Amino acid sequence: MAFLYILRNATGMTYVGVSRYPLVRLKQHNSAARSLQKHYTNRRRPWTLVAVLNGFNTRAQALRAEYMIKHQPQKIRHPVAIVARIATAQATCSQLLTTDERFHDVNALAIVIWEEDLHNAVQLTTSSRGVADGGVALHFVG
Repeated sequence: MAFLYILRNATGMTYVGVSRYPLVRLKQHNSAARSLQKHYTNRRRPWTLVAVLNGFNTRAQALRAEYMIKHQPQKIRHPVAIVARIATAQATCSQLLTTDERFHDVNALAIVIWEEDLHNAVQLTTSSRGVADGGVALHFVG
């Protein structure tokens, strides 16, 4: 099982990644390890984990979703508001569930969000645009 995670820093920049252990990966992003000196997240520390998408059966599925989220049209790329990034992740994963044959064995995906205000904002954004969850549910854990 693999997880797709979304990080945010103090300036509002976002980062999307895939890991089997998102909390361990967050510590790596925030460390000053020599191996990460040229990594995108190194100079933009500290990062906080704001959302995790779970339910992918394989790492390949999570990587496909990560690619689709990161390769959106230029007008909605970095820096993008975290609410928009999570809503985009939800819509992208919903589309993959219904159209990509590699996702036929995935029953449902869940986005777990740790901040109540952020959870409410994402719900409001997706409901105001008439976006159904499409098998990608939002959950607040506080």
